[in-house]
Amino acid sequence: IATGAKPRVLDFEGGNLALSSTEFLNLKKLPKSLLCIGGGYIAFEFAHIAARAGADVTILHRGEFPLENFDRDILQHLVDATRKLGIKLVLKTDVSKIEKKEGHYVVTGKSDGKESAYKTASVFNS
Repeated sequence: IATGAKPRVLDFEGGNLALSSTEFLNLKKLPKSLLCIGGGYIAFEFAHIAARAGADVTILHRGEFPLENFDRDILQHLVDATRKLGIKLVLKTDVSKIEKKEGHYVVTGKSDGKESAYKTASVFNS
């Protein structure tokens, strides 16, 4: 239990639009789609819960591997199960911007100098 812990502030344009893990746990209704910023265990937990409940889920992670401090063999099984469940796992991508547009969010990620946009109903800083 991390009492007194606060979510990390996202230091890019629109970073304040991302919801926290506490807000995920307090959702009254699951959004049709969601995007988790970060590839840690909280992102994976929430992504699996949401995907199994029918949401379209994307995880954006800046590193080459999610859960970087975990055993690579075990991690590969989790990554395979995650993708098999339909969760989009996007690695080596830095989020640079979140915008609210016409009732949804557009998250911009940069990878190898190229920008990609991800449309979603909600964004979580995990």
